[in-house]
Amino acid sequence: MGRYQRRLHRLPLASVHAICGERGLAADELSPRVWLESAEKVIAAHGLQGYAPGLRWLRQHEPAHARPTLCHGDFQPLNFMATWTGVTGVLDWELACVADPELDIAVAKSDLTLLPGPWFGPLLTPIYAFYVIAMRFGGHIDVERLRYYEAMRAFFMLTMTTAHFRTTQVNKVAGLPDPAGAGPDLPGFFYRMLVRGHIRRFRTITRVVLEQPS
Repeated sequence: MGRYQRRLHRLPLASVHAICGERGLAADELSPRVWLESAEKVIAAHGLQGYAPGLRWLRQHEPAHARPTLCHGDFQPLNFMATWTGVTGVLDWELACVADPELDIAVAKSDLTLLPGPWFGPLLTPIYAFYVIAMRFGGHIDVERLRYYEAMRAFFMLTMTTAHFRTTQVNKVAGLPDPAGAGPDLPGFFYRMLVRGHIRRFRTITRVVLEQPS
């Protein structure tokens, strides 16, 4: 995982911007600020004002890019295609952006230690530790930037999880045959577990308390 992550981060940005330009994508569409803009829309659409202090903190503490590189935005084992001998492809590029390498490292930590839940997350922590060791071979990891991107990922996943669960509940009441749409139909207990986990991680990093919706 770390080896392929380093290969991704070595892709020349000039070529990335050229390809995006050919397809009509502006440079600002590759900014991680798009994540915050999506979160802001969710807060407004679902009345999640208890999350607003987190959005303000992230915007006030956004670091300038020190080592801008192409980041996948969701680089984790479930998005790999592989054989027994190696990776053959990487899926799910919708969160790709140009940011510091620490963004992808923060995403890997979130996906490996929070999404599996409190039962399996600790079991996957050693995988994240080995991944970080592999990433250190690719260059210095800035701890403060890593913490910022951890907070950003926690906040983004918090807002998206909340929006998904609420939309699913509304669709169920409406009697739609596929209430979850393109995503999984999350049980209530799993939703609450994810929300608490992301709120707790965000508070640990930022000391900002977010109000969990009812």
